[in-house]
Amino acid sequence: MKLFLLPGNSASNESWIERVKSELNDVFEDLQIQYYAHWKRNDVKVVDLDAELENLLAETSRVPAYCIFAKSAGALLALRGIYEAKVKPAKCIFVGLPVLWARQNGFDIDRWIKNYSIQSLFIQQSGDPAFSFSQLKDYLANNNVRNYKLVQVMGKDHDYQNINELKKHIVPFMSQ
Repeated sequence: MKLFLLPGNSASNESWIERVKSELNDVFEDLQIQYYAHWKRNDVKVVDLDAELENLLAETSRVPAYCIFAKSAGALLALRGIYEAKVKPAKCIFVGLPVLWARQNGFDIDRWIKNYSIQSLFIQQSGDPAFSFSQLKDYLANNNVRNYKLVQVMGKDHDYQNINELKKHIVPFMSQ
């Protein structure tokens, strides 16, 4: 199955998502990273979800079955696309869901997540400043999110540098 990789907002995520791709290369038949347009512009600091959703739609529409791996702002892109029925992944893997950052930047995550039901794996650090594991646990329950597994990993940042640990949770999830 093909995996689309949607990185976080900052251009510093480029090398991180390439490491993720390399680590997951033996788990998926084909992997494709979406490189965001705003990474090349100094005057734009936040991902343009409209433009990036069109790019994602153009790529996913060519593939009969696929999964999405999304970190932070990439998760917002995926959630919006799913909410609008523009993208239809078989499964999703969300790393570092940035609920507070989304709200601060005017992204309607609360609407996009309500009643979400695609089979998904949420991986969240215990002390992620964008939203802690315990906050996410309550948030998913309060928004009637179904058909998911939530995994806590240790950490107090939003970087998720231990890619081997992420893989340790992704492999069994993908075999379900």
